[in-house]
Amino acid sequence: MGIPLGLFRGVASLLLFALTVPLAWGTIWLVQRIAGLKAAQLPAGIAVASAAALLADGVALSWVPSFYGSDAATLLPAAAWLLWGAGLCLTAASIQGRVRRHA
Repeated sequence: MGIPLGLFRGVASLLLFALTVPLAWGTIWLVQRIAGLKAAQLPAGIAVASAAALLADGVALSWVPSFYGSDAATLLPAAAWLLWGAGLCLTAASIQGRVRRHA
């Protein structure tokens, strides 16, 4: 969906990657509230959710690539953003879990 909108080209790509940082932190906060995770459970809970999302994206990129775009050159930036987002979520969960345990 983002490829036809041009979200993975030029300045739009930079903005998307930058906006993913606060979005990841907000997502972690929301998941913690909805799932009722304690600080010590946060990294593992987010790791499970991230793994499920990455597995689903991997299947879609492999067997239904038209969901993301039309060819490999256009899929690469989208795949990179998916990895960036998952990495940010895992990092944010680790930091937030640690900070909240020591607070």
